[in-house]
Amino acid sequence: MKQLILAIAVLSLFSTKAQSLIKGTVKDAHGVPISYADVGIVGTTRGITTDAQGAFSLNVADYKPTDSLFVSHLSYERKAFTIASLQGQQPLVISLKERTIEVPEVTVNVKKGKEKTLMGKGVRVVAGSVCIIPDEFETSGSEELGDFMRLKKDHIATQFELRLLKNTAQTLLRLEFYSVNEDKSVFTPLIHEPIYIELPQNKKAMTLKKSLRVLLPKGEVWIGFRVVSSIGKKGDETCFAASFSGCWVRNGNDLEKIPLGLGMQFAVKGYSVE
Repeated sequence: MKQLILAIAVLSLFSTKAQSLIKGTVKDAHGVPISYADVGIVGTTRGITTDAQGAFSLNVADYKPTDSLFVSHLSYERKAFTIASLQGQQPLVISLKERTIEVPEVTVNVKKGKEKTLMGKGVRVVAGSVCIIPDEFETSGSEELGDFMRLKKDHIATQFELRLLKNTAQTLLRLEFYSVNEDKSVFTPLIHEPIYIELPQNKKAMTLKKSLRVLLPKGEVWIGFRVVSSIGKKGDETCFAASFSGCWVRNGNDLEKIPLGLGMQFAVKGYSVE
């Protein structure tokens, strides 16, 4: 009898562990995997991104069955499910519907202003850095780092710059642009799909530059970025320069100002259009 009880307890333990891990693949309506979609727990910073094949694995052991898991991507409509509804159905296949995005169009014959820095890098924190280690990447959360910018005229963003101190891993960065309403509760995409930047491997500090052509309408704009993939061996890392730039952390529509005005050293250049 004792052996039977022990066997049931062991099976129960394995069952609990299996149910605490939610695995699956995110695909579009045609069955094509969606790379680097966000998967996380609503109302928390717990989350990951799908890999290049759309696959994900998220540990939900610390959350209630009634808590919700969301799946989102700039180019697709967001979905959310209770954890309880997903357990026991694995491996999951979550299908996202393509999102209708109407981005502002750039008129060919426009009056261009002089190119300038629209958002500055901020003052460098001496010896300050923000580092990502591949082994710890999956537990790094689902937050996006960025800042708001208020424009008095329409502008064209032409270049994104980011101060990279060191990168020995294979690291992919995602860049997104949104227009924002007055109370910062609605984020409307300004691009049809995210801009991905593969960071060069370099042991020396450098300024990464990415050419752009994104119309930023008059009003408030959010520019956000985050690492969506980091692969490497033990000892590899990706380090960015920290600065007093007053950045925000964004997780969906949840926003939090970084204490002490800290952030990462980045800039956006562009020119006004009329």
